[in-house]
Amino acid sequence: MSSPRLMCQLSIPGRFDARNIRKRTISGLLLICMMSYQGMAHGAVIPKITTSSTAKSTLMTIRRSTQSPVPVSPISAPTNVAVHGAWVLGASTDKLTWDAVPGAVSYNVYFTTNYDPILTGVTTNSCSVPANLWHSYRYTITAIASSGQESIPSTPISSLGANDPAIQPANPTPFPKGAPKIVYTRVEWNLNSPRVVISWQGHSGYNYFKIYRDTRLIGTGITPVTFIDINVLPGETHKYAVSEVSIGWPNIEQETEKTISSLVTIPASQPTAPSAQVLSVTDIVPNDDGAKIYFTAVLGALDYRAYKVSHPGSVKYSGGGLSIEMNGLDPVAGDDVIVEAVDKLGPFQTLDGMFSPGMQQMDGSVITAINGQGDPSNIPNVIATSAVIHPVPVPIALNGTQVFLDNFRNEQPLVDTPYSQIDSGVTGNPKLTRDVTEGQNDKWIMRTYDAHPGKSHLFFMGSHFMDTLYDRNHILRGKTIVIPKANPIIVPGHVLHVTFEVDAHLSLRRALGVIIGRANDPLIMPTAGGPPTKSGYSFDWQIRADTHKAEVFNNLLPYNVGRDTHMTNPYQPLRGNISGNFYPGGLNGSMESLDNRHKFDLYISSVRFVAIEAGVLVKDEDLTQIVNRDTQLVENQTLNWFNNTPLALNFYHSIYHSDADHIDLLSGEQVPYAFYWLNYRPYADERHWDNMGFEVLNSFPPSVN
Repeated sequence: MSSPRLMCQLSIPGRFDARNIRKRTISGLLLICMMSYQGMAHGAVIPKITTSSTAKSTLMTIRRSTQSPVPVSPISAPTNVAVHGAWVLGASTDKLTWDAVPGAVSYNVYFTTNYDPILTGVTTNSCSVPANLWHSYRYTITAIASSGQESIPSTPISSLGANDPAIQPANPTPFPKGAPKIVYTRVEWNLNSPRVVISWQGHSGYNYFKIYRDTRLIGTGITPVTFIDINVLPGETHKYAVSEVSIGWPNIEQETEKTISSLVTIPASQPTAPSAQVLSVTDIVPNDDGAKIYFTAVLGALDYRAYKVSHPGSVKYSGGGLSIEMNGLDPVAGDDVIVEAVDKLGPFQTLDGMFSPGMQQMDGSVITAINGQGDPSNIPNVIATSAVIHPVPVPIALNGTQVFLDNFRNEQPLVDTPYSQIDSGVTGNPKLTRDVTEGQNDKWIMRTYDAHPGKSHLFFMGSHFMDTLYDRNHILRGKTIVIPKANPIIVPGHVLHVTFEVDAHLSLRRALGVIIGRANDPLIMPTAGGPPTKSGYSFDWQIRADTHKAEVFNNLLPYNVGRDTHMTNPYQPLRGNISGNFYPGGLNGSMESLDNRHKFDLYISSVRFVAIEAGVLVKDEDLTQIVNRDTQLVENQTLNWFNNTPLALNFYHSIYHSDADHIDLLSGEQVPYAFYWLNYRPYADERHWDNMGFEVLNSFPPSVN
């Protein structure tokens, strides 16, 4: 029986309330099934939009208006949120400040861990908050207009707090390493007013930054690596400077030298967009529920966005790239779509016209809409518009002798598996802590290992399965595991084809892939090394930012499988050492890949495997002729256990660090727009899985021979 259609509905102005959402909480792991949606965008109530008669479903219609039909909030998000740590009356305290927002009558303050409100109705642009859990808090601020509408949240900022001055720390905070490196200073216009945007790189060992304009301090307590100066007028010229500050004992400020920018000149008036610009769509590549739209660059554009004419809230931004994957189109008739060039990086994304999991509370209500590369205060201006295009999706089907394919249409809700009923080989039972959670429906077993409770979510959303995964600690990799309730069986000579589409935006600390094992051989808790399955017989295809890696687990030697000492396993696999290939295509780590899906295909028999990404061959290995990189000897890695036995497929998403980290641990610097910082949820990630499945073929297809 299919699940009922579920509807997100608008509630009080400026806030979203998703009622009638079927949900279950599994030991802190949120599983929500969302089947329908009404247009919402930009963190504000969306009025009904009547499209003009010029927006018809024809490729020839041109819309030249510089006014976007995409509704925007009448009030921008607060900028330059800063935190000042202090020891006040025997307690660690955070004093928050931010720039006053024109038109705001009050402000709300939230924790970003769960977007619970701390303070509402704040009438000044500052407040104080107890910092009882020093360094574990992150804050974000919204502005409230006189109409009651709420802006999208500001860029989050970390707690600073302060040490008790009577207690000297064993390891005093070191002096910052050096002055920041200014990346750019840029003049832009927002809501018809000029502002200067400054971006820089910092070093490790700092607590916050100070910002100067013409030698005058204009910002302090700034932890993000950007600052927006809204207190400028047309025709002015300024120089900016940035310094790093660390807090030594006892709460003493230590400031580095300032890095001074070049002269910044504010134009005397707002530049006009080049006249009669038209954004030209060059290609449309359909998918099963959408299409990837390619277009030409427009002079002066920093970003591009697309939306359905019938649903203006279905906005997708490209992150500055010249393509957008537009999802959630009518799978049969298609939809009218418009693409616009805008003058600032967009502040949010949606998928299938919906906000994604990291933007929702446990009850489904939307609190934040930040999921792009732009500052939340950005209100982009449209400088060019495309003709109305009409992409029509193309269904996907598999035709092997055994087939399993799920495109996540009409998914049944997930039901939690009681911990006591999860296979003890999976949980490592008995365990002191319960680091495994599991849910099931008619098609899937979905599980997390070592994921941060209360922050890691699994979703069916529109036409996608999605996860928002936070690692619980730094010892193991937190994982989402998705296991189809179908077990292929192959005979010698036959080939298993595993396929899936996923947002592959990865970093050195994120990976995804497929583990193939025997159906009666469950996965165990992830470890720093060792086999992924209880017996050690498995094949692991791992996809990273720029490499593919595969390991065969066949031969057995003594080994302890991990930190759970009671799980001592008398066997250890000899790794196949199937080396990773560097893939120069840049498909998995670029900004453009954010919120775009890529297709991955694995063809594997007992003696060979072929890995393909986005139609590009990335690995082709004869398992009987693997060269051990340590011994340089040829090893036969034939998967003898692979034939004539039911197999289990385990699709996985793995993440190494937690949301507490925001320093680039490789370089020791905080890099603007680092891949794991793009979503303003450090190290959190949202995987958009679709068209996941397998088929059994009689041979490798001609395309890989």
